[in-house]
Amino acid sequence: MKRIINILFIAWMAVSLSGCIFPADGYESSFASTDVEGMEELSKLLKQNSIQHHFEVAIIPLFAEISYNNEDKKSIDELREKLHSAVSARFDNVMRECNIKAFTELDIEYSIKEKKDGVWVKWIPEKEKEQQLDGIVNKCMLEQYKNDF
Repeated sequence: MKRIINILFIAWMAVSLSGCIFPADGYESSFASTDVEGMEELSKLLKQNSIQHHFEVAIIPLFAEISYNNEDKKSIDELREKLHSAVSARFDNVMRECNIKAFTELDIEYSIKEKKDGVWVKWIPEKEKEQQLDGIVNKCMLEQYKNDF
């Protein structure tokens, strides 16, 4: 009986995972990941960059899949790499406000997410703006601490 259950489980997994092997209708390629949140972020970036794709989340087993056309592979790989370099940090209120001020001034896209352990800020670093970012944050922090005393 246990052997039959194992065989049925393996067959069910093969059928469940078949969605990540075959791209959605109208697309040539696909990839899947159990990092559903990361795949959602990538799908958002693809939309912002006008790259046609199909995004789908499977519930059992939990994974996300993106289907795309081969002509967009290079752009998708670049965006995946960009997203991979994203930074997440949990700051105190003052530091968070100063970073958000700097991101806004420098037109750096960021997101804020509340988690059980605090408020996290996520952004994609831009090398050409790092010194400016540090300068704005440091100036803001100095002003905030001057105001406190």
